Amino acid sequence: MLHRSQLKITDVALSCGFESMENFSRQFKKKFKVSPKQFKYASSLKNSNISQEVPVSNEYDDQAKTFDVELERLESIPIVFNRAIFGSDGTNLVNSYKDLIHWANESNLDYLGAKKRFGMSIDNPEYTPKDKYRYDFAVATEASLALDSVFEHGCIPEGLYATVHVEGDLSMVASAWDYLYKSWLPNSGYLPRHFPALEEFLQGPEAIGWDRFNIKCRIPIINI
Repeated sequence: MLHRSQLKITDVALSCGFESMENFSRQFKKKFKVSPKQFKYASSLKNSNISQEVPVSNEYDDQAKTFDVELERLESIPIVFNRAIFGSDGTNLVNSYKDLIHWANESNLDYLGAKKRFGMSIDNPEYTPKDKYRYDFAVATEASLALDSVFEHGCIPEGLYATVHVEGDLSMVASAWDYLYKSWLPNSGYLPRHFPALEEFLQGPEAIGWDRFNIKCRIPIINI
């Protein structure tokens, strides 16, 4: 409603997953204290605190950054993945990654190079508590392999992706995601597809540690 004001409120509600206009209006007013109609047609509200509910990159860096966005079309990629809950200190993520790489080594998988290792955020870390926040680590596979209960088969779908290459610390990665979702996407003419955003690890922590990143951030998108 903020970035695509030409849309009807009903279209916004349906595109966001609400089954009825009544439910959308009720939840919107509960959250923002005004109705969707009041927000859409009262220009003074567009500059109010409502429009600042999701600030751009304020958790790590007060200076908003811009990034070069590349549109890529990917073929489908079969994967094996395991899911971690972040927890209080992030050790669950580290252990989950180590478990997957150990399995990949035991299975003689080549997980180095382009489009081989991935991470997928199932939840939004800005709103999901750490003890609920889910993150999947994945490696590409070429065949169906026997798995134990820790791992699952999956597939990264083919299609169009908006991609940013990021090298730096966690604040740089956070800024890249903020730019993609909060600046580039609303003005791009694309919508996100119903699949988690991807992080492709061009280098892994065994090479550069857990404090530095060399990744590609990808959002699966479709034309409006």
